[in-house]
Amino acid sequence: MRTTIVFFALATSACAQSSTTTTTSVVPPHKAVATRVNRVEAPPQNEPRREVVEEDVFGFHLVDPYRWMEKKENVDEVSRWLLREGHDTRTRLDAIPALPKLRERVRELGMAQAFATDIAVAGDLLFYFKTEKGGDLRTLIVRSNDGRERVLVDPAAMMGPNGKHVSIDHFQPSADGKWVAFGLAEGGGEIANERIVETKTGRLLPDVLPRIWGEFQPQWRTDGAGLYYTAMVPAAELEGADPMQNMRVRYHRLGESSESDALVFGRALDGGPQFEPQEFPKLNAIAGGKWVLGTAGGARLEHRIFVASAKDLSTPGRKPTWKTIADYKDHVEGSAPHGDDIYVLSSKDTSNRRILRTSLKSPNLANAIVIVPESEDVIERIAADAKFLYVHRSHQGRSRLQRFSFVKGTLEELKLPFEGWIDELKTDPTREGLTLTMQGWTEENRYFSLTTGGVFKELALTEPSNIAVSGFVAEEIEIKSADGTMVPLTIMRRQDLSKDGSHPTILDGYGAYGYSLTPVFRPNRFAWLERGGIYAIAHVRGGGEKGDAWRIGGKGTNKANGIQDFVACGEYLVREKYTSPARLAATGRSFGGILVGRALTERPDLFAAGEISVGELNPVRFLAGDNGANQMAELGSPDTESGFRTLLAMDAFHNVRAGVKYPPIMLETGLNDGRVPPWMSAKFGAQLRANGGNVWMRVERDEGHGVGSMRRQRFDLYADIYAFFLHQMGDPDFRH
Repeated sequence: MRTTIVFFALATSACAQSSTTTTTSVVPPHKAVATRVNRVEAPPQNEPRREVVEEDVFGFHLVDPYRWMEKKENVDEVSRWLLREGHDTRTRLDAIPALPKLRERVRELGMAQAFATDIAVAGDLLFYFKTEKGGDLRTLIVRSNDGRERVLVDPAAMMGPNGKHVSIDHFQPSADGKWVAFGLAEGGGEIANERIVETKTGRLLPDVLPRIWGEFQPQWRTDGAGLYYTAMVPAAELEGADPMQNMRVRYHRLGESSESDALVFGRALDGGPQFEPQEFPKLNAIAGGKWVLGTAGGARLEHRIFVASAKDLSTPGRKPTWKTIADYKDHVEGSAPHGDDIYVLSSKDTSNRRILRTSLKSPNLANAIVIVPESEDVIERIAADAKFLYVHRSHQGRSRLQRFSFVKGTLEELKLPFEGWIDELKTDPTREGLTLTMQGWTEENRYFSLTTGGVFKELALTEPSNIAVSGFVAEEIEIKSADGTMVPLTIMRRQDLSKDGSHPTILDGYGAYGYSLTPVFRPNRFAWLERGGIYAIAHVRGGGEKGDAWRIGGKGTNKANGIQDFVACGEYLVREKYTSPARLAATGRSFGGILVGRALTERPDLFAAGEISVGELNPVRFLAGDNGANQMAELGSPDTESGFRTLLAMDAFHNVRAGVKYPPIMLETGLNDGRVPPWMSAKFGAQLRANGGNVWMRVERDEGHGVGSMRRQRFDLYADIYAFFLHQMGDPDFRH
């Protein structure tokens, strides 16, 4: 069995590709591109039309029959074809005999869990999202000091203007907890309209802030008189442009029309920092009222940080003086202001990160004081309250927590409630205290507050699900990749499972942006495990499990490393007789589509089936889609020879080859996806089908990238994936 991948060496050679290789081109064309032919071919029945574009790019001969799918004027046609495909796939899935019973079990397990997320502390109040047992959508909750909680916003009682469900993307309480701003998005999309609710009465203010991307919750001014928010370009001004570009920060005063909100930070503003179109600006007023932090970032770990006087920013007619705290070259990945200082988390000249301190009055990272040096443990995040800086570390896939005293200058270890992973770490910078959430592979979410005596007290925010987990284990091992690198691999299974090669196994992976696949409790997985299945997670290079060097080791020209890691994990599972190629399936979502798409196209013999949700499958063309330029920090540029070659090598669409027997693949997408355009899945599916592939396309009209999906939608997707895999693996209960 092969243990190495050669596709990168082939794709980056100086030789031109054969004219039989099906690939595509970059956007926009550059001098290295010569268009050869445009022709229309009659498609097979029920397949999308083919308009073949041939080009020569940096010595590669490229052919793309489905370029037309990328154009905005063809969205309706692409959507109609996807919906027809989705209907056909739904029919095929519903014909699987055991699917209804499996779906019922997945729902039973998934909906049995109640949990809270996105905890925020403001004064004596705790705010969070809560999803009740059996509930579909999360509600916005406020909890008082005495433990009483009250629903502030229930999206289930609302409906979008087009009859689609609405979900709460984000929320942000004012410093005193009097007001809460929250974003409402429609149909699983992520472009929200911001509303404001009064905490005490539940009264909804008439203020509406339009077109805010779901990740960018507004930030209140310290006096609560108004808030700063990152605004997208108005829809009427887009004219087909990428809506994720040219965002700017506005200031909104409560009770006033958003049409009069002043631009205060961002691209093309006189006297302020300069921004690239794809950078996302954001403002945050610091507790104490003296300073305002400005940041610039995007789909990358590092960000730029600036500081200005809050008084200058809030005084009409006065232009603030912005000082640079950090630029991208400083590799700052987190910060926590305290008084007139700011503590930053930096990976510059380190892999596992260190913490530096500099002044807000005269910032100078070159001469910053090292507060916490690099160690063997990766520093994941920092947060500050009135007395301490909290330091979350990763130690062999488990969380550790320390705190640094601002007064004593000492660092002490805190004993966590159990061995697991800290998901959220929240503080109020005006008072002492910490709230966190923890979970593990087989330990569901629990919530704790830290008392002034340094002891954790559990918060009964939700009821436990009582899912029986005692019979399951999560092995955490390391396996050797093709180049000798040791790669972490998590194997979830029943304790009594024998190694006889017979077990249906799912191998999951991501490998991008330095995002780590940390221990997380997923109740739906137990529906797979209790049937004797194995769920394995490949912690490949490109993620952050082993620090910044691990991220860089799987990024850009190093992307092949992560794909080799994924394949090596699959080979290990087969070699050690956990499973066999006839029982091994690969799954990934979003940027994990690059990883899994290339593993499936490079090693089709290793897998019985594959599934990719909302996947990045045609990265050479990523600039043609909304949210495209935002991905350049991770993907690089297709307009340079080296950048193009790198993208071509990682592109699953390009690497589909005629005459190769690929395993059956299910592609899942939502028509409201604003992160990865649905045409990525459409093009890849059409290309596989045209080359004889067995493609199932699961399409949702009322979904996006999965962020705002209803819980039942998510669990029904998991049931479909499991049923699809078992059907392809020949399980008797799942045959037609």
